[in-house]
Amino acid sequence: VHCWRWHEGRREWFSDFADSSWTTECISTAVQAFQGIFGRSPDASRLGDRWMSQATFRSLRDEGILYDLTVEPGVPGTPVHDDPHATEWLPDYARAPRKPWMPSDEDFLVPRARPRTSSSGMWMIPVTTTRPRFRIVRRFPYIVHASRSANLALNSSYVWPLIRASLDKPSDAPVVIVLRSGDLATPRFLRNFLATTGEIVKHPALAYCKFTNPPDALARWLAVSAT
Repeated sequence: VHCWRWHEGRREWFSDFADSSWTTECISTAVQAFQGIFGRSPDASRLGDRWMSQATFRSLRDEGILYDLTVEPGVPGTPVHDDPHATEWLPDYARAPRKPWMPSDEDFLVPRARPRTSSSGMWMIPVTTTRPRFRIVRRFPYIVHASRSANLALNSSYVWPLIRASLDKPSDAPVVIVLRSGDLATPRFLRNFLATTGEIVKHPALAYCKFTNPPDALARWLAVSAT
């Protein structure tokens, strides 16, 4: 779900994050569209531009979403690089947990006491990211202390080492990788995708991995964590 809104005066779209009633409407419209196409309600979500707020979290929960895969730990708050009219910066995930958590009602980035089952409320399942480090970027604020996410459309020179490190270390924590299918229509993104996935399929740990859905991944992690 994206929070794009049409501005009649400028005749262009912009990201309206500040108006919680608008973000709620976007989520509700997306849920209704999903129901109309698939004949059932969605149980998982990811917000466009990695947007999340407390109001957005509540809207997702009220719509029956059980698993959200939006948060990218270690990624700081920044302006939307391709939207100068966005009404808010993107959220700061510097303190976000790196393993799944059930959010508290007051702060979606703060875990509440973890239950033993995956069916007792809404869970946040974070995207797999690198550890934060200082790096130069081509836009404001130009130098950031930030993580990078495992997005298959981005440069394989850092995406593949991140995924490889996750595969090299035995763990039942979910490895969450981002792919927006529309990016594959861009030749550069397609080359990045093919380079990274070409390495993934050769890694020996793949024999012990399972490409699965959020509830199954979470249930597996909880079962192993309990023992």
